[in-house]
Amino acid sequence: MKKRYLTKSAVFLVIEDEEAHYLLQRRLKTGYRDGWLDLGASGHVEAGETAKQAARRELLEETGLAINLDRLRFMAVAHRNTDNQVYYDFYFHVKITNAEKTVVRINEPEKVSEMIWIHQEALPDDLIEYSRNILQRVQQGDHYFEIGWADE
Repeated sequence: MKKRYLTKSAVFLVIEDEEAHYLLQRRLKTGYRDGWLDLGASGHVEAGETAKQAARRELLEETGLAINLDRLRFMAVAHRNTDNQVYYDFYFHVKITNAEKTVVRINEPEKVSEMIWIHQEALPDDLIEYSRNILQRVQQGDHYFEIGWADE
C-alpha cells in the first residue's frame, strides 16, 4: 500500500492599497527566513477552517484589519517543497482603502520587525524569492506553481 502523508497548508495575503503598493513584513525570530521580507500576512490553515477563513483570521491577527470573506480574491496555489517541508500554499489578494490602511499595524512584534509599503513595480531584493516569483507569475496569468521539487 502506498504511504500517504498529511501536508501542511498555509495562506499568504497580498495586501494592496489604492496606489498599487503591497504591504510587506520583515520576519523576526520565526525560525524561517528571518530578516527577509514576506507578503503582508501569512500563516497556517487551522483544523476546521477553510483557506479563505484562515486568510481572514491571519489578516486580523497580524495587521488588525477585519474584512469580510467576500473581499478576498483567490490568486494562486503552490505545492511547495522547501526546507524539508511540503506545503500547499494558498494566495489571496485584498485591496484596501486609504482609511483601512491607517488601521494596519504590527500585531505580532515577536514575529515581525517592520511592515513597509512597496510599489508593486519595485519589489525589493530581500523579498523571499518564492513570494517574488508568485507575484510576477500571477501577473503573467499563472495560478498554479510547484516550488522546490526535483523536476520543476
